[in-house]
Amino acid sequence: MVSILVVDKNHALCDIMVQYLSFQPDFEVIGVGHDGREAVKKVRELRPELLILDLGLPILDGLEVLDTLSSELPKVLVITAFSKEEILQTAIKKGASYCLVKPFYLTALEKTIREVCAFKEEIVLDKSLIGIVVDDHTLTYCVEEFLKNIGIKSQLKGHSYLKEALLLILSNKAYLIDGLTKSLYPNLAKKYHTSPVNVEAAIRSALHSAWKTNSRNILSILPTSLASNCCPTNTQFLNIAKREILRQSIKK
Repeated sequence: MVSILVVDKNHALCDIMVQYLSFQPDFEVIGVGHDGREAVKKVRELRPELLILDLGLPILDGLEVLDTLSSELPKVLVITAFSKEEILQTAIKKGASYCLVKPFYLTALEKTIREVCAFKEEIVLDKSLIGIVVDDHTLTYCVEEFLKNIGIKSQLKGHSYLKEALLLILSNKAYLIDGLTKSLYPNLAKKYHTSPVNVEAAIRSALHSAWKTNSRNILSILPTSLASNCCPTNTQFLNIAKREILRQSIKK
């Protein structure tokens, strides 16, 4: 059960979001607010797992809320009518996990919440894999073969992003997969001269494309607890891919 605090200056939108989210059996809306001061107070009082935060709040705006809470932040899903890249980037840098631009479908809100809240605990690698060092050539080959076998087509933009993401994750243990939007996506965006939002969307699109044509192969690598009729999230896929590629590379 994910506890959620919803803060938006638009009372009608808040009511709609609360009503929709309340129908989801694994979501619990524990509070609602309409200005930045309320947001700060209720985060501290209620300790939600997820804060849905409007950037255009009165008294304290959303960015000021992020600054004020700083080290006390839960996971934060920013919703905003501002589509300027620099504003969205600032929100990410200040601790937001994801930015959803208004207007949006409620189904998109639900899906984004599930992705933001996915993997409260990162999958732990087998103890036998700890400390294993693999040369760059073997690693690159294993990543390319893995993506090919899963069905991620090389002509898709998401293929390049996934390949680079996996190489970064496998070669740099400082990357935490649970914080994609704070470290990994911005680094990929900088390299490919695009935005973190575009990187995330391209990876998601590539995964859904592979799922439609090759779901059996993707299901074959999923733990039993994750195997379902739904395509894995970006976070889930990268966690599992990391483990599988390391295992493959050791056999080479």
